[in-house]
Amino acid sequence: MYKRLREFQRKQIISFLTKSDPDKLVATGYKKVIPAFRKLAKQSPAYRTFLKEHRIDASSIQTLDQFTGKVPILKKEDFFTPYSAEQLLGKQTKSVKLTMTSSGFSNAFAYGFLSKKVLNKTPLGVDTTFDYWFDISNRKSFFINCMPMGLHVETSLPMAEVSVRSDMAIALLKKVAPIYDQTILVGDPHFVKKLVEEGCAAGIPWGKLKVNIITGQDWLPENLRSYLSERLEINLNENQHRGIYATMGMTEMGLNVFHESFHTVQLRRNLMKDSELAKRFGCLPNVPPCIFHYYPFRTYIETAQTAMGLSELVFTTLDQDSLLPMVRYATGDTGSIVSYQELATQLSENYSQIIPDLKLPLGFVHGRVPTVQQTLRTETIKEGLYANPEVVPMITGLFGLNLKHGVSEIHIHLNPNTKSSETIRKKIHHAISQYVSEDFSVVLIPYYNFTEALSLNYEQKLAVRYNLSHPDTNGSQN
Repeated sequence: MYKRLREFQRKQIISFLTKSDPDKLVATGYKKVIPAFRKLAKQSPAYRTFLKEHRIDASSIQTLDQFTGKVPILKKEDFFTPYSAEQLLGKQTKSVKLTMTSSGFSNAFAYGFLSKKVLNKTPLGVDTTFDYWFDISNRKSFFINCMPMGLHVETSLPMAEVSVRSDMAIALLKKVAPIYDQTILVGDPHFVKKLVEEGCAAGIPWGKLKVNIITGQDWLPENLRSYLSERLEINLNENQHRGIYATMGMTEMGLNVFHESFHTVQLRRNLMKDSELAKRFGCLPNVPPCIFHYYPFRTYIETAQTAMGLSELVFTTLDQDSLLPMVRYATGDTGSIVSYQELATQLSENYSQIIPDLKLPLGFVHGRVPTVQQTLRTETIKEGLYANPEVVPMITGLFGLNLKHGVSEIHIHLNPNTKSSETIRKKIHHAISQYVSEDFSVVLIPYYNFTEALSLNYEQKLAVRYNLSHPDTNGSQN
């Protein structure tokens, strides 16, 4: 009975999101901003101090224009670094049921605190997304969580949590997955690549098992999605309740904020091929942004200009049950907000078939705000790395960037079973050059020569994390 009730609720929510007036959904969120701000400001001693330092009286903020014009932008270092947990939470410390940490990638941790009340609400939202993507109401589904340790996914589905143990995931795919209609697997995109490659070597029948992928924690290059889809036997051009979908969230806000759909994936893939369409949305050719739906009645999202003139996304939680005052919180992600109506107008002439059925606004996420002036975007390099399917199995996905004599030098981390050679270096250079117009050189780093090889365990994000003081002796430079 309970299961049928949940299935009914999910279908009702999906129907509501596909049939509602998109402007009314956004307007509902606008009405929640000021009440949420005032309540969250009242309950957090740390945030009250932060506002006082900026001479802001929460009770004086009456309108949305005043909110965006006067309330200061909050950053991780302003909030989590100087204050204790007691100062952050105040009297809400007694309500904490689950505590999470961010990745620590920026050398500073942020924290997420969830109450039992919030946790009890979460599975319905997660399962509704799963139902929309994979039709879990009609398909007996098994969920495998391959996210790094400590990242739990609240779902009612039967599940296994293996963290980044690919051998455990493969064992489950062999023994347990066959008793289900489909398997849903979530993980970091680079770890998923490793798992899929090892699974292919182990003879996993991905298509027969109907394995679907959800990625989180890092950027999903579109070329990597193509590479994975071929091995998983997923047709990205047909919506048959199978897919590879990216999500984006923050620990501080309870993880998931954005997610893709079949239609946004199609839009992103068309932006790569159609320069005129890309121009309409202000996107770079070849390297489109990640395109996500978000729920305007849960999160208010705006943009602010950085010192480098980039557009940075700024988030405000609208859930008054939230324990942390994530108000005008800048996460370090660049992007823009596109309304549903604007998107539909731009696509109506030649791409009406990929206008989303979800009547939600969209976030176009372009990547991270660079900490220094970079001549090359890491997102561009990632698309190039995954452009040649012959090259992809040879690399881990980790790379480093150096500036040598005014020229960018890209250090590519090879897989353990790949030996450095000039042939491989040239193939990688050629693949990246299809996406990068600036001069650059490529240096290959054998797996065990990489300065952080022993800590490459997929528990941390793969990104530009190091500088090498000497060239690789086993790889040549361009």
